[in-house]
Amino acid sequence: MSEPVEASEEKPAEEVTVWGVVVGLFGLSVIGVIGYGLFSVGSCTWNGVRNFGKELDEADAYYNARVKARAEAQQPVRSDGVSDAAVVVGAQKAVKEKLTDPDSAKFRSLSVYRQSSGVKVVCGEVNAKNRAGGYNGFERFISAGTTKYTWLEQEADDMNSLWREVCR
Repeated sequence: MSEPVEASEEKPAEEVTVWGVVVGLFGLSVIGVIGYGLFSVGSCTWNGVRNFGKELDEADAYYNARVKARAEAQQPVRSDGVSDAAVVVGAQKAVKEKLTDPDSAKFRSLSVYRQSSGVKVVCGEVNAKNRAGGYNGFERFISAGTTKYTWLEQEADDMNSLWREVCR
């Protein structure tokens, strides 16, 4: 006859099966996350390389358009078909951009002069509030319709000679 076999401590089959499933699912999840990450990084990198040239061209075109628009905006207003009223409005806007409190600006004695170059220039006076909230009093300005070509009396070294030359 056969000898008796000692009973070993075996875990119930249900417990082994549950832990096996848990460990298996965890392992598959980790492998899936790693695989997805590698696939995503690989496809993003490939798309980035493939589209880089196109995106660079678009950025270049956008930058060049902005530079051109800024350059055009800084040109003085020419008299070709531009009314004096439109020139005055542009000059007032340019002067306001230089003031501490643009909403408080009060203009007077506005005159439009056409220069020999064809550029219309507005000469006048403006009064606006300072940082303390009080009005400074009227000061002269000369404007060709852009901030770059606008001078307030406080900014000009010799406003008297500039005024005599331009505002005639």
